[in-house]
Amino acid sequence: MTRKSNAEFVKWFGPLLDALRDLGDSGRPREVSDRIAKNLNLTDEVLDETLKSGGSRFHNQVAWARQYLVWEGMLESSKHGTWTLTEKGRTAHISDAQAAEIFKKWVAIHAENRKQKAAEQGETTEEEAPAPDTP
Repeated sequence: MTRKSNAEFVKWFGPLLDALRDLGDSGRPREVSDRIAKNLNLTDEVLDETLKSGGSRFHNQVAWARQYLVWEGMLESSKHGTWTLTEKGRTAHISDAQAAEIFKKWVAIHAENRKQKAAEQGETTEEEAPAPDTP
């Protein structure tokens, strides 16, 4: 079996938005995944694939897609256990190219945030470090 791309989940961005629209703009995670599977006639092979942890690869990927859509402002993250479209999400129709751009945008934002945090921690460490003893 060949290794799959780590960003394979971007292909679920559009179908996730479509599924939520079908469900009346909100749904529980399992409902959303089930609707995507139904809408796309996904095979048992796709639905039954598991991660090393034993969890469902498909449901994990849909959850990652959801997270990126929250960051993009297309889904609300306020109510635990329910995924809800925002106004932006209700009207969005995402192509594969747009999904890839959203992914790249947020990867870059988070990489920059990590870089800044590391730099701040480095400065703090130097400031708090005791001065070397002088003979």
